[in-house]
Amino acid sequence: MASRSGSGHSERGMTLVEVGVVVGIVGLMSGMATVKLGGPNATARNTKAFARSVYYALNEARAQAIANGKQLAITCDATWCKIGLWNGTDSTFRIKSGSQVQIAGARQTPVPGPSTPLFSMAGSPQTWVFDPDGSARSFDGATWQPKQGWTLFIEDTKHQNQYKIYTYGATGMSRLVEGW
Repeated sequence: MASRSGSGHSERGMTLVEVGVVVGIVGLMSGMATVKLGGPNATARNTKAFARSVYYALNEARAQAIANGKQLAITCDATWCKIGLWNGTDSTFRIKSGSQVQIAGARQTPVPGPSTPLFSMAGSPQTWVFDPDGSARSFDGATWQPKQGWTLFIEDTKHQNQYKIYTYGATGMSRLVEGW
């Protein structure tokens, strides 16, 4: 909480970063709760909820990296994502998909138009990092590429509901879109 001294009294309020963190956590929790719902269109809702949860997790990781001045990593496999400090300790939270939803693959650059995954996420977790300046970096297989974004492809196991999250390297901002 930030406080300012005025003319004889103090005012207390939340900083913009604190508000952003609270909004991100509430969004993440609501997305995770939605994944557990069932019903006639449960697979479609679960796919969208998982995609939103991963999207909120990316935004939360970026916000925490800026607020704390430390690199934060997000690591994903086909069925889960976790966020933690770059050195691998202190995992903040973990998102797990249901049995009918998966991260189908990824590309090491943001792909705004129609596209498909370049490589599969099954059995080979991938890690991306948010730097304290808000930018993102990805690993090209040999070295870390600063200011390089990525695209995650999320779908149900029947390939009917598909979402794409692309993250821009220079800003670290992410965008969630329906369809590939």
